[in-house]
Amino acid sequence: MVSHSPLPSMDYLDSDDHAGFTLSEISSLRSAESEVSDESANENEKKLRHVVYLINEMRDTEVTYINALTDVTEGYIKRIRENSNSGFTEKMVKDVFINIEEMRQFHIDFHEELTTCKTNHVEVARLFIKKLDTITRMYLEYCSAFPYAWDMIINLHTVEPSKSFLEECQRELGHMFPVDERLHRPVQRVLKYPLLFRDMAKKLAGMEGQGTVEEALTRVLQTAVKINAVKRVQELQSTELLGWQGPNLKVMGDLLLEDQFKMAGAKDPRYLFLFEKGLLVTKKRESDGNVTFVFKSLVQVDNITLKEKVDEDYLKWNIVLRKEKESFLLQARDIDQKEQWINEIKRCIVYTTPGLSETQKEELLKKLPSARNNSEQLDKMWKRERALKKSKSKHQSGVEIIHNADVNSPSDIAEFGKRVVEAVFI
Repeated sequence: MVSHSPLPSMDYLDSDDHAGFTLSEISSLRSAESEVSDESANENEKKLRHVVYLINEMRDTEVTYINALTDVTEGYIKRIRENSNSGFTEKMVKDVFINIEEMRQFHIDFHEELTTCKTNHVEVARLFIKKLDTITRMYLEYCSAFPYAWDMIINLHTVEPSKSFLEECQRELGHMFPVDERLHRPVQRVLKYPLLFRDMAKKLAGMEGQGTVEEALTRVLQTAVKINAVKRVQELQSTELLGWQGPNLKVMGDLLLEDQFKMAGAKDPRYLFLFEKGLLVTKKRESDGNVTFVFKSLVQVDNITLKEKVDEDYLKWNIVLRKEKESFLLQARDIDQKEQWINEIKRCIVYTTPGLSETQKEELLKKLPSARNNSEQLDKMWKRERALKKSKSKHQSGVEIIHNADVNSPSDIAEFGKRVVEAVFI
């Protein structure tokens, strides 16, 4: 990058106190200052042109995507319903194509609104923020059902009369690939949006509208993370988890975290999967590039009490099972890993604890420290507590208060919430 020497201000050049400068030198200095300003303006114009390019790409690829969905709805679903010899029942249509018809209509309407935004990046970002709840719901539904749909369509390609019917539809549409390829498009599309907004936010650094675009980026990234978590659980359930005899992992809610910890009493580290309602404990195996997880135990979140400090060791923490009177003593690799897991488990406990009002849950969650930014605060807290004399009386943690609470009236609830806040979050 070209660096420029400091230039006298225009106020100085316009004053009488510039003896020693010739008129040509003054003119040259003014010209140099103007060039610096012009370079900055030109650079911003280039960035804005790239943002416009990204918006146009978003709009153009939206049309391509709608056309792909239309091929499915008109070229396959409509013809299946019109032909009683297709080999499909209405239930099979729903199982294979899930909610593609709903997604197609949504994106037709969405494209119309996107077009009205023209190339205004702030309006585009606001539109996404407004529509993201619907986008998240639709695509989570689709991605959750996709593995079963994929198995079904593969099977339908091998049996008659569905095999011949699908081939006929493909020929009439003039497609090189079967319908399977288009069933992948929704997953690809929804994961494209974060990339577009990421590039847009980079180009708008320090410029008007950056904050709104970054808010949209944050929201679309959250959607992408949720969808990736759904795909991760599907992979785990279908091929990677060995020895699991329980129900579909989806019943435990979203997958929030997964990582490896040392565990007391176990020769090898344990690999943990934290879901909204359960903690899955496994042993990781790697062989010839393949990774599998051997099931060891499942802990329900509503059966957990946390002990955050063990033997004054910053990295150790205990998961206590209240009903079984057992515990898992874990050791994290660093303070950030421990903090992130403890905070996320606390959130899960708050969500699954009966007797808490929505207001109490919101207040408790607000008091939880940031998993990424609060390791220094925890470090100071533990050092301060180590300097204090050990109390002979047992101190109840906020989580213990939750699980031992006897809440029978509104006044009990108010007192209960206050005790939890004081114990855990202050």
